[in-house]
Amino acid sequence: MKQAWFFLILLFFALIYTTQPVDAASQATVQTDSLNVREEPTREAPVLHTVKAQQSFPVVEEKFGWVKIQLTNGSTGWVAGYLVSTNQSAQTDAPSNQGSIATTGTAAVVTATQLRVRSTPSTEGDILGALFAGEKITVLGEQNGWSQVNYKGHNAYVSSNFLQENGAQPAAIGTAPVTTQPVVDTVATQSYVTSSVEGARVRSAPTTNSSIMLQLNTGDRLPFLRAEGDWFAVETPQKQVGYIANWISRTDSSSESPANVPAPPANRSGGIQGKTIVIDAGHGGRDPGAIGKGSTYEKTVALRTSLMLADRLSSLGANVVLTRSNDTYLTLRERVQISEANAADAFLSLHYDGSDNSLATGVGSFYFDSRGKALAATILPSLSSHTTMTNRGIKEANYHVLRENAQPAVLVELGFMTTPTDEQKIVTASYQANAVAGIVDGLAAYFGE
Repeated sequence: MKQAWFFLILLFFALIYTTQPVDAASQATVQTDSLNVREEPTREAPVLHTVKAQQSFPVVEEKFGWVKIQLTNGSTGWVAGYLVSTNQSAQTDAPSNQGSIATTGTAAVVTATQLRVRSTPSTEGDILGALFAGEKITVLGEQNGWSQVNYKGHNAYVSSNFLQENGAQPAAIGTAPVTTQPVVDTVATQSYVTSSVEGARVRSAPTTNSSIMLQLNTGDRLPFLRAEGDWFAVETPQKQVGYIANWISRTDSSSESPANVPAPPANRSGGIQGKTIVIDAGHGGRDPGAIGKGSTYEKTVALRTSLMLADRLSSLGANVVLTRSNDTYLTLRERVQISEANAADAFLSLHYDGSDNSLATGVGSFYFDSRGKALAATILPSLSSHTTMTNRGIKEANYHVLRENAQPAVLVELGFMTTPTDEQKIVTASYQANAVAGIVDGLAAYFGE
């Protein structure tokens, strides 16, 4: 009898753990009217089911900006992460097994020309970005020769060997105040920032909305002062502080030599000049899009490419409208409204793809109607040629930004974030400059040059 009770108890606990594959506290709630549930975490995967607004489902897994949910019938599928809200608590970026780190709050300045920022206090940690000579930071703690810092809102680590204590209270990374005072060198050896494109704009503040102080030709360089987020602070010929985006420039320490950075296409403004082109940087804000093996966010690279493309098209006389110029979340409907409100001659939604297939590679383009098809057919061959990436072809797709758009519209995939070889190319300024050159040439062909 005792044995029978024992087996009944075992069976009871087995049923509990097998019928609840996910934590009941982790739920995804649909935030759009109708949401496709797909077989795999990619927009090209077959649709298994459609769920409605405010329906909630257990979360099984999250990756590449997608959420795997369990439906009421017990089956599972993937939904776009930015179209659901989850009640799962945020995860810390620092691993739990790294031991305690004593908080110090010490102000420090970077002494290396370029200092890698890693996800863990080890050279095995993922590279999240870089700090540059003269940049001021606050050290939150120290452990085994590594300093813990706050990098773009996340816990991160840098080697303590390349930090020097600084008595002045530093600004948060990426938020240093704008100044027009004469420049004071912060490092003994002068480094320079070199323009990677024609017409690169030096602005009065580290934002694309700030005033333009001067424009640079390809190869022009200015003294480097510090890095502020995605911008380099430089000294202008008038001895003032200016800012140039790091996606259209490089420092002396960059792994890309001038020879590796492509020259922009010839000034073929005859067809592009005067056209209204809406550039839609995919994802943004709470929607990261695909996430690469090296922790690269699709939303970040898509924005860099979009801003670089905007600068290039503006220099050719186009009227450029950006759906977003910073890390902002926009609904699909808002993106379409911007296109239609500006009567766009062309709407370009720029993305980087994600896939479970680690060998997936190449560029592609999607359209919904005949006008979009013509636009996709002229852009993609040029894009593939300039980037030397596999041409995956143009495909018809029922995406909201294409289907609901009254203007000629395409969605362009510029490579796979989730394929390590693609990701290594995608994050470089040279690749993005090549992609921009390809799109510009494609637009020139579309507008009849």
